[in-house]
Amino acid sequence: MREITVHDLAEAMGGTVLRGGGSISRLHTDTRTIRVGDCFVALSGENYDGHQYVIASAQGGAVAAVVSTVPEGDLPESFGLILVEAPLQALQRYAGFYRKSLPVHVVGITGSSGKTSTKEFIKSVLSQKFKTVATAGNLNNHIGVPLTLLSLEPETEWAVVEMGMNHPGEIEPLATMSAPDYGVITRVGQAHIENFKNIQGIAQEKSELLRALKSTGKAFIPAKDCFCSYLSGRTEASIIYVGESNSSRWKAKEVQVTAQGLDFLLEHDGRSVAVRLPLWNQVMITNALLAAAVGFEAGVSLEQIAWGLQQVELPGQRMKVYRHEGAIWINDSYNANPESMESAVDTLMEIPFNGVRVAVLGSMGELGVQAEMLHREIGSYAARHGVNQVVAVGPMAHSIAEGVRLVSESKTEVLTALDAAESIEILERSDLKRAVLVKGSRFMKLEKVVEHFTGQGGGH
Repeated sequence: MREITVHDLAEAMGGTVLRGGGSISRLHTDTRTIRVGDCFVALSGENYDGHQYVIASAQGGAVAAVVSTVPEGDLPESFGLILVEAPLQALQRYAGFYRKSLPVHVVGITGSSGKTSTKEFIKSVLSQKFKTVATAGNLNNHIGVPLTLLSLEPETEWAVVEMGMNHPGEIEPLATMSAPDYGVITRVGQAHIENFKNIQGIAQEKSELLRALKSTGKAFIPAKDCFCSYLSGRTEASIIYVGESNSSRWKAKEVQVTAQGLDFLLEHDGRSVAVRLPLWNQVMITNALLAAAVGFEAGVSLEQIAWGLQQVELPGQRMKVYRHEGAIWINDSYNANPESMESAVDTLMEIPFNGVRVAVLGSMGELGVQAEMLHREIGSYAARHGVNQVVAVGPMAHSIAEGVRLVSESKTEVLTALDAAESIEILERSDLKRAVLVKGSRFMKLEKVVEHFTGQGGGH
């Protein structure tokens, strides 16, 4: 972030300077990581009030704070206070103002799954030619997006901004403040459907990113998405399709799953280049095609794109593969929804391995009244695709198990566990040569299973 004075920040936020002056080097919301020269933004939520930490921010080196009420207690005489009606909205307002003050190009990304991996692919591709910044970790919400924008420097050429949501009305303000040049929809699925009337409502919410594009912008959509036509009609920007379709100019040919990853030919308008992704989930090919299309439109060569795709490293517990004592452990425990569950099962069945295949499937959250049905479908999917053993974990384990048993002629063994600890006990009963998929929503904390058996996979 460029340095700014207290008075200029107050003006941009629509606030009033109550005291102090001087310059600010960064806006920050967490006193645990405050730095000298920061301005602390006192955010409040259901279970916390940032105004209680203003004094702590000053003790940590902050030079000012953005508040909606005057904090109690003694502050240094030089400490600045900016009074605003709502600190969060003030933060977002300044983030939008700051983004528009820079010559940076912005790629906005949203989707029901695959956002973070696609973000990492795009960042890696663009970085082959441009100074590129991307959303750190999973900071993709109403706080994380403005902080991402404020992390940009004047010399940044491209910013890759991930936008998440779990309720209606959340994408539009994120897209507005980001002012994207390009918009990417990874896919429309049933994640967070508990908070929407139906999947059409999710598609409409995702499409707000495309609606924010100018007519000179570009939208990138998987051609096989069920809502492809709907999404295309929600923007005046140029549409670029990827995947197997007559309308797509970006395709993956001769796909092979090898011990080293996914090999394929990246094809574009009659040209092709060989790519090896250090990953085994074939859904990642669509994410890679989206990144390739973005990179090419930005001016990255086909050869640079292939190299960028091959260098990608996904954060956290996303499709991490560990080989330990003759077994394969696939850690995809960061989060889960019905679509990503199915693709993870596909990966388990496709990864080269001669032995038993086990799926530890944790419960999924935010599925509302459809939860039991969707968990049954996952169990049935695993059984139909030949998984040898399913360990169903968590509050919806019974529905996953029921789904397995509904598949006639299935030879899939199914066991249930309350939590990660109990699933570990189940897995310890067998010493068969096996490939084990570990997949579930974040609240299940199933990374503990992989960490127990391999000593790896516990970090974020």
